[in-house]
Amino acid sequence: MNYPDAALSTLEAIYRHARDICVEIEEYAPDAVIGLAHSGWMPVVVAQALWAETRDKPFPASLRTNIGLEKNKFYVARYGKDFPAFCCGECCSGPGRRGHYVAWVMQQKVWLKTLQKQIKAVQHKTPGRILVVDDIFGGYRSGLTALALLLELYPQLETYVFAGAHDLTDNFVTGWLEQYVPALAQEITSKYGADARRIRYISPWQEILKPLITGTEDISPDRLDWKFIDRGSECVKAVADYVPAEVALSAPGWARDLACSYALARLKNELPDGDPRAEPEDEDPHLWPISQLSLELDERLAARAWLQCGVTEADVAVLYGGDPKLLKRGLWMVRKSDEWQQIGPKKLPFYYPDNSNHLWVNAYSSFNRSAQSLPVSGVVEMLPGQAWAGVSPVALPEADQEKFFRELLGRGVDSLVDLTNAHDPERGSPYRDVLNRVAAEQCRQVEVYSQSLPFREVPSRRQMTLQLAAISRLYNNGHCVYIHAGHNLEGRTPLVLACILINRGMPAQQAIAQVEETWMQVLPYLINSPLSAAQRQFILEW
Repeated sequence: MNYPDAALSTLEAIYRHARDICVEIEEYAPDAVIGLAHSGWMPVVVAQALWAETRDKPFPASLRTNIGLEKNKFYVARYGKDFPAFCCGECCSGPGRRGHYVAWVMQQKVWLKTLQKQIKAVQHKTPGRILVVDDIFGGYRSGLTALALLLELYPQLETYVFAGAHDLTDNFVTGWLEQYVPALAQEITSKYGADARRIRYISPWQEILKPLITGTEDISPDRLDWKFIDRGSECVKAVADYVPAEVALSAPGWARDLACSYALARLKNELPDGDPRAEPEDEDPHLWPISQLSLELDERLAARAWLQCGVTEADVAVLYGGDPKLLKRGLWMVRKSDEWQQIGPKKLPFYYPDNSNHLWVNAYSSFNRSAQSLPVSGVVEMLPGQAWAGVSPVALPEADQEKFFRELLGRGVDSLVDLTNAHDPERGSPYRDVLNRVAAEQCRQVEVYSQSLPFREVPSRRQMTLQLAAISRLYNNGHCVYIHAGHNLEGRTPLVLACILINRGMPAQQAIAQVEETWMQVLPYLINSPLSAAQRQFILEW
């Protein structure tokens, strides 16, 4: 068979990747193999061909699911790219950021339902091991999406992503054009020269015509199912002026046959004499020198912390407890690592990803780079003209505190209610000096009232009654109140706000819904409401 020069390095990359997949399957013995559509399926197909030539036992049950970088776009639309949002594998070093992305993925119910249906179609029993295959790590986003969904579906599952180091479609497109539309192939090679084979999707044609190689396309970018290309597909219509639709629709078979033929020829040493067998160009800037990706325990713990707004040592024990050494490592990490914050009573502390309370949570912070793409307010007016609520000013450096207080006082606030207690680290970083200085600049009189509530626990009914009476006394006497607690993933402020709304006649369920909706807008990076189950029950009984 004649192998196009443009696709030669890609054919070699597919062969090596498929060969290694076979080895992985022998050693790992997965119950199923998942190819990430669209281009992650080709290595699985070639691996099946090599397996049939070299092994007697059947290839594991296999499926493809539509997980690619486009899924990350929905996350970016919700959270932006700055902290705490996950950006890419290159600049995200901490488990808190990766955990944030994993937690979001684990909430995508429609994706979970689709993936479970796809797995059940080929594997009727609950899988114990799954091997996920992709063509390239373009960042960790596609791999983490797959791993997070599988973790949520099967908490006891062993799984990892096995990816190659070469894009498996762009040079294939050029090779197909060389054979069927030489004018377009010449346009690519003459315009981009040697870079045409080195840089991913350097030509718009390579992206547009990618489905001609994979044979599949999205039904919708937000879905995990997919469809085969047909006459109505954009990739087919894009070359309608050059080749008949039948020729375009034969491209997936051409690519599959070419890849399998090359791989089998390499396996049997049957390539023609003098064939260069070009190496994959590992120095390409878009390639990642990684072969496996799995969810580390600290990333899984961080995801749990984002989902349930904090973890305890009991959560650490559940995740790390199978091995005493691992448990010791997990407990040491949350107690000592700079990736975690310990908040609350020393005997029963909660642990939070360190970047869940960083400066970027507030629009007043000069460190907040999300302001253009993601509106972050940090404060909200809950009772018009009477009560505001939001984050603790302690999370800001002094210069940003000044800006915060100028705007807060400019909105009419003249009383601050601090819900923290002696166990909160914020108590060791008072903001009264900065507040008084700003108040003096505006010739205002501002007071701070300490109304301590227990951290992550519910107060007594008497304690809450006294709290609410003190706050209502302030705004009933004409004061405008700002209510805050400490860490942004705990629910004391929403607890107080819900009880205020109930006291003003709102049904409990409606009060919870309104406060949670508002709080998720105040701190839009939250995955879930910070109200604990006990706090929520307290509100329902209030």
